[in-house]
Amino acid sequence: MTNFVTRLDDFGVIETGGADATAFLHGQLSSDILSLTDQQSQFSAWCNAQGRVICTLLVIRDQDRYLLLLPKDLVETVSQRLKMFVLRAKVTISNLSQKMVCLGISGAESETIAATMSLTANASKPVIKAIIRHSNEPRIILIIPTDSTSLDSSLTATAYPLTDKSAWQLADIQDGIPWITTPTSGELMPAELNLERLDGLSYNKGCYPGQEIIARLHFRGKLKRRLCQAYIDSQHIVLPAGARLHTGAEPVLAGTVIACVHDSGHRMRLLAVIDMETTGTRSVFTENQEPVLFTPLPDPVKAG
Repeated sequence: MTNFVTRLDDFGVIETGGADATAFLHGQLSSDILSLTDQQSQFSAWCNAQGRVICTLLVIRDQDRYLLLLPKDLVETVSQRLKMFVLRAKVTISNLSQKMVCLGISGAESETIAATMSLTANASKPVIKAIIRHSNEPRIILIIPTDSTSLDSSLTATAYPLTDKSAWQLADIQDGIPWITTPTSGELMPAELNLERLDGLSYNKGCYPGQEIIARLHFRGKLKRRLCQAYIDSQHIVLPAGARLHTGAEPVLAGTVIACVHDSGHRMRLLAVIDMETTGTRSVFTENQEPVLFTPLPDPVKAG
């Protein structure tokens, strides 16, 4: 089991508060926000009117407010766009990305390390903890105010090594957690990202943007694309999010890369949304003709 602590500098935080915050988010996001209790977290997506995912996010309830964790490159766009839907509701939306630091903790002692760091942070506001419930190894995200005077010393004092973000990215890929970033924003449906297996997509809640299209696709059973894990036997290639995958001769578009990172075995590991019919009968390659080999997504493991 891999044990490590890393700074998640590619993530930002949006705070949603006010008397109507719960109802507002329930009417905007794809998951069942009403089921969230204090200090719980839940994967979700915000979609446009066409049912395409603008962003995926982790929703964390903290008493009467919600923290939305998502890739930093979409934070400002999402926060400004969400404000357009507030209208007369009693809801406040704030970009806290400059006021918060996100840390990822992985391993058997992650709970103990998180508790120690929360106590030693010495910040003006409480440290927020989010358990990654669908991870095959214990993983926790801490959201710590940037005015913490003991952050560096508490990191140094932990028994886990401080690693770069690639270890966390690899864990997300292995757990099938699809983080949508700018290159893939507005392209894919939540079902194509397998969000239901992360409890990030509910077909039993009320309306939200794109809900009718998303539900129709589900109940008619016409989904043609699915999220898959894959790998490329290369230690040199790097595929950006949004890169296209193709079949061989007479190339046909076969899929879109969501994320990729090298593992310790010098393979490029990736998450990609692929055309199930095409990839079921034909080999798939990158634009530079490197072969792409697919592996099934693991069943999610719920902890806590």
